[in-house]
Amino acid sequence: MFAVVGCKTTTTSSYGNLQIDQRLNLVAENNQEVLLLTEPSAKQVQEFVQKILPKNPGRYGYRQVYSPELIQINQDGKQTQVPVTKQTVVYKDAISLESLTLDLLVFDTKNGRRWVAEPSTDTPDLLPNPQNPSQILFIGRSKLKNPLNILDAQTQQVKQLNVEGLQEAIAKLAASNPNEAFGPRLDWVSQPKWSPDGKLIAFTSNRDNYQNTAVWIHDVSAGQDSKVIEIPETTFHLHGWTADGKVLARTVVSGKQVNTNKETVVAINLKTKQMQQLAEGSLLTVSDDGNTLLYTTRPNQPSAQEIYALSLKTGKKELVFKESSAENFTGQSMDFSAAGDRIVLTLSDRNAKQTLFVYDLQQQQPARISLTPGEYRGLPVKWAGNHLLVPLENQQKQISQTLLMSIQPEP
Repeated sequence: MFAVVGCKTTTTSSYGNLQIDQRLNLVAENNQEVLLLTEPSAKQVQEFVQKILPKNPGRYGYRQVYSPELIQINQDGKQTQVPVTKQTVVYKDAISLESLTLDLLVFDTKNGRRWVAEPSTDTPDLLPNPQNPSQILFIGRSKLKNPLNILDAQTQQVKQLNVEGLQEAIAKLAASNPNEAFGPRLDWVSQPKWSPDGKLIAFTSNRDNYQNTAVWIHDVSAGQDSKVIEIPETTFHLHGWTADGKVLARTVVSGKQVNTNKETVVAINLKTKQMQQLAEGSLLTVSDDGNTLLYTTRPNQPSAQEIYALSLKTGKKELVFKESSAENFTGQSMDFSAAGDRIVLTLSDRNAKQTLFVYDLQQQQPARISLTPGEYRGLPVKWAGNHLLVPLENQQKQISQTLLMSIQPEP
């Protein structure tokens, strides 16, 4: 058991672990060493809304009630407060011609410098290149009409990708449909995912056909977009890449009757532009190494869901959890450990009591961890080394806490 610095108080919880009076978010991990960033608590958010916001505090008024802190915890439980600095990047959007701002937090790790979005700002999600963390992908505020952007955090320069193509698409849509609110909409780019080697970006777009989405690739070095695959009446939802460079996706084929959509897990080969069906069902998440995926299926609707883990190395699937009349999968939390050998799910019983379900893929061993009723509110649970990061909330008392739960693997 260990304490975490940089928080108001720490107390031993009923679980025999540490309950920390602050929201924490995982921003980096290396083996069993983790970096946790504090985020605004429910009380701080309420204080800002009630006391600061009415006074028109400007862009950074929230800083009057909240200041981010970064905590490092190593495998021995030793904790250290890591220096963090604020960095502001201003760039001009080529479509709206607005000056936009990115608010970043910068810190150093054993694996080099890292950049994350400052909590409480309107900075979008930042996706670092897996091979070069200073090359950061993001979509601007308008997801429908904003190009992909790559920030070079070292030079603080933003490059917008294929702006000319987006401008042409906007002009084409405006000419054919002056009142876009009542007609087709342009979804220029969605769900961007870096390839494992950091050379390609997969994304979805309807730029060629407003009625259908296709899978596209951006080649970073060539600066070009190319369409990989499009299937009529089929929607693609991207989840990542396999270790050998295929795009992992969930496809949804719309049926003519209600609740007759067919969902499939597929791997898309960029060279052949063909897709391989891996399983029938809905893809949930992929391990960090791209070797294992988690999917759910209802073999005989409306039967209970079955959740499987599929090894992309061996092709073998493993039943992880099957719903019953007494217990079901909430769909609110699912995460692989960094090594890809353990999974955490959130379950709920008839009385809405929530339980954490931990499954060891190597040992094929499940474990259930009960949570105190009324505390957990369905926020994402994540692995942080050999710990689970469990957010706890009490809305009535405006209390935000984080449970750091030790889950040691079996020998």
